[in-house]
Formats: sequence, C-alpha cells, structure tokens
Amino acid sequence: MEQRSLMHDNQPQIDPCILAYLAGIVDGEGCIGIYGNYGRWISSRGKRKAIYRLDVKVGMSDPEPIVLLRQVFAGSIHTRKQLPQGGRRPFYTWCVSQRKAKYALSLLIPYLRAKKAQAELALEFTRARADIGHRYGRLPLSVMEHVELAEYADQLKFLKREVKLLN
Repeated sequence: MEQRSLMHDNQPQIDPCILAYLAGIVDGEGCIGIYGNYGRWISSRGKRKAIYRLDVKVGMSDPEPIVLLRQVFAGSIHTRKQLPQGGRRPFYTWCVSQRKAKYALSLLIPYLRAKKAQAELALEFTRARADIGHRYGRLPLSVMEHVELAEYADQLKFLKREVKLLN
C-alpha cells in the first residue's frame, strides 16, 4: 500500500465516506489529548519552558484502519506484539501531533459524534496556542499563557470523564 500522506498533495478532496469511516474509528477507538510538561523542562539557559501539544491517537488490533489513517493524515504507527501464550493479536497505534493532529481533526469534526466536543476544544486550543506565538515550546510562556493552555488540557480531561459517565 502507498504510504504517502494526502495532507500535502494537490489532489482532490478526500472522499467524505472515507472521512466518515475514519471519524467512526476515532470516535470508538481514538484518544484526543492536550499534553504539557507544565514547566518541568529546563532549557540550557536555566529557564523553565512549558510545552503543550495536541495528540490524536487510535489503537486497535486491526491494522487496516490504522494504515488508512496514516495514508490520509500522515503520522506514525507503532506496533506492540502480544505474548504468544496470551493468544492475542498484535496491537497497532497511529499517532499524530500538533499540525497534523489539527489537520486530521479539522477534516473529521463534521463526522465525529462521541468526541466532537473534544475535537472542538482541541481546535480551539490550537488557535489559542497560535495566538500567543507558542511554537513547539521554543518561546517561553508567561504565567497567564501557561494558565490559559493548562486550562484547555484540564477542560479536555473533564470532557473525557463526562463521556465515560454517560456510557
């Protein structure tokens, strides 16, 4: 199978049926997360820098949807082989971060149901992150910027707990 991403190609739009299918996979097997080191990392100049990133991950034992996610949105695939005595199949995880995660969510959001609120918050986070000029942790954050980005991560955690309670 071809492993190129459609993200940078000048090809026609992605088939809405494919996007709807992938949104169902993300809804059922995926995870949308905003992760930060909360200022624990110290630069070479002795200053603390908080780094926040957006990740979208999908994990499952069927490799076909995972490969399709990578073909459409790029990203990486990791394989965890199960122990033979457990009788389980290998487990595949697809992951995208930052711009690729934003791209994937922006295309999937019309089709998402269970994770739509999480995706909307994640896209809002990317806009807030861009507004403060925080690119890949290279710029130090002010206390207020740190609080703002940490609030997005906390809100997303709350949304995840809320969905679990509904199930």
